[in-house]
Amino acid sequence: MYHDDFVDYSGNLRYTSIRPGNKPHDPVVTDIRWLQYDPAGIIRYKLKFDDGFQDLPRRPRASQVDAYPQLHNGPLAIPKDKWDDLQSLVCQKNLGTFTTTYPIKVKASAKPKERAKFDV
Repeated sequence: MYHDDFVDYSGNLRYTSIRPGNKPHDPVVTDIRWLQYDPAGIIRYKLKFDDGFQDLPRRPRASQVDAYPQLHNGPLAIPKDKWDDLQSLVCQKNLGTFTTTYPIKVKASAKPKERAKFDV
């Protein structure tokens, strides 16, 4: 993945919230058990798995944006210690397929040692 694979969707949201209620003591987001997204842009929810789907009590805004801006302008920097750790995992190119095709010897399972018996 590259930095240009990430898009910023925060500017043009179809719904302002997915909370299933509007007033105090109405259900909140953590009460939702199932969300269903319809390709037409409608979001439905269930508060219990046995209940039927209900539409969110908010009207979706019409989305007229065809292209969204990039989330990042360039690759994000990582700390030096993380970079060093990643470099330790990289195989050297001049080794070719040596590291991937080298045969591995698997040890046969050893017999468990007998415990010393003590007279009590």
